Amino acid sequence: IAILAIDQNRASVHSIISQGLPQLIGRVIPSELAEVRSKIQAQMVQANEARVQHFIDRLLNQEAVALCSVFEVFLDDVLETIFRSAPETMLCVASGQEVSLKGLIEAGNYDILLAAAREKEVSQFSRQPIPSKFRTLGKLGLAQADLFKWESSDSPIQTALQGKDLNELVKVFDKRHRVVHDGTLPFADEKEIEAL
Repeated sequence: IAILAIDQNRASVHSIISQGLPQLIGRVIPSELAEVRSKIQAQMVQANEARVQHFIDRLLNQEAVALCSVFEVFLDDVLETIFRSAPETMLCVASGQEVSLKGLIEAGNYDILLAAAREKEVSQFSRQPIPSKFRTLGKLGLAQADLFKWESSDSPIQTALQGKDLNELVKVFDKRHRVVHDGTLPFADEKEIEAL
């Protein structure tokens, strides 16, 4: 959706700039100076497009940040869903709480305490880097190799995602980190975002 908005914004900004300028310039520069009028108009269009491009590059990079954030929320939700459906799986990833969680599960009446433990584990998971998140999911039986199989997707999606793996995902998240924390704009091409 954002890619379409970017394309539409580029087209509409260019249209506004190129349609509005002749009228504006026509009021200021007499028609006898058509060549001068044309040069000024071309320079103004170019200058305005350069300004707009800067904002489009920012929008493109913010779209990548948003896509990464959505993916992280999805992973958090996967983990929480696993913990809700099989609370004993928290024993596989619990950070130093094995005995207390085991006792809690064996006790039987534990909904509030279990919800707090689940919330704590998901919160810790959400702050982990992507490779650590995949290791955690691996401890729960979700093999990394299986997570990057695209067999259930349509053929065009399989083709687009062929060769994508955790290393590629880490590279994307490294770029996201640079956008968020360094203020750089490492995503320079719409095709990069489409691949996400």
